Amino acid sequence: MDITAKLKHLVFYLLFFLFLMPSESFSQSAPVGSVDLAGWIKGTDGTYSKAFPDNTSTRTAVNNILTSSQQALVQTSKGIQTFDIDRSSTADIARFGKVVRGLAVVAGPVGMGVTAAALVCELTTICNQAGQWMMGATDPYPTLPNTYPLSDGSWTGWNNVSFPNPTSGCSYQPRLDANVAQGAVFHHIEQIDAANYRCYATHPSYGSTVFYASNTSKLTGCASQYTLNTSTSTCEKTGLTQPHVATSSDWDAKQPLLNDVRFMGELMDKLADIPIGLPTMTNTPKKVISEDTTVTKDQNGNATGSKVTTTEAEIVDAATAESPGRVIVKEKTTVSNYDINNTLINSTTSTSYTNQPPPDKPSEPITISFDDVPDSDIEQEEVDADLETPESWGDGFCPADETINYHYGTLTFDFQPTCDFAIEVKPVLLFIAAISAMFIISGVKVE
Repeated sequence: MDITAKLKHLVFYLLFFLFLMPSESFSQSAPVGSVDLAGWIKGTDGTYSKAFPDNTSTRTAVNNILTSSQQALVQTSKGIQTFDIDRSSTADIARFGKVVRGLAVVAGPVGMGVTAAALVCELTTICNQAGQWMMGATDPYPTLPNTYPLSDGSWTGWNNVSFPNPTSGCSYQPRLDANVAQGAVFHHIEQIDAANYRCYATHPSYGSTVFYASNTSKLTGCASQYTLNTSTSTCEKTGLTQPHVATSSDWDAKQPLLNDVRFMGELMDKLADIPIGLPTMTNTPKKVISEDTTVTKDQNGNATGSKVTTTEAEIVDAATAESPGRVIVKEKTTVSNYDINNTLINSTTSTSYTNQPPPDKPSEPITISFDDVPDSDIEQEEVDADLETPESWGDGFCPADETINYHYGTLTFDFQPTCDFAIEVKPVLLFIAAISAMFIISGVKVE
């Protein structure tokens, strides 16, 4: 079977596949006129988030409401048009932890804002130490020093609880509650002598009034929260452990604690995705995309009025669970007829939807087979022609010796050694010629 017949069969099968099976080749599941705008994405966890803002979109947040303004290019019957589309959605605070955790791990404590890094530390005890996220330190009394000299003694607080200095002794909340009232706030201390200080406090119910809250007195030995290190004669805080670099397991355990709306500002500043609910449009973008005026005439060619055709495109929200950025381009065409005095005679309106370009998607693999085409005999015809082969350069024998006469005598050239060499290399030359011919026929270029 010649190559022309094979090509005919190939074209036939391709046309059959493309035109007789359009449901496989050109199917679209989206409704007519719909387009999925970029910027809103659905995560594998079923939630949505606003993608990074670019030069065509902006986003703002007030409390837990995220709004976005986007300049979208959509196809209309009159060409591509630009529309300003506004959307609003509620931040999904219950899923902030995963995003904040990812940002914290990638950026590190130095790459985050100071306020956000401090909030991570407050919520999780994973804190910045020398530019690293560290955790595991246990400090039951974070306002007290880790160690202090035994010679400083301790100071009374309340109910036999003592402290390493007079300020901490006076500000002990049970002392203030017992000596002033529940909810009292430490104010200041006044020294009486080397072993006694007066304690003072205020109370929200009494404005700026300062109340006397008894005294704190110096005692010997370490305070209640400390143990004595006899080798150094220092009092060391009880229960204090050293921190370690936060591990993936540490972040896993603390991630739910990061579900806090106070991280909204940090996520906005770092252009991070923000988990949200299904977004909804808050405006109805409309635009007149064409307006044509024609003069109407009677049968004699006299002007009788005019006809104005106006087409307006409108963007309609069509977001779904699977396509949170989907909209529909609806077009409304109004035909208005006017008389010669420009008075409206009648008007009709029709609605249509612009087909959008199909989205790029991987096509199903196409298998084409050539072996199932039946063979056919090739027609043959004998040509009656007398073909003569021109005389070659030789009959394959070695030339006779050549003698040259010159001034000093004669010089004889013996060709037999050359002929013998040619006979020896003949197989090699034929092999090289065959390889070269193969490359020429196959079209392979050797560089």
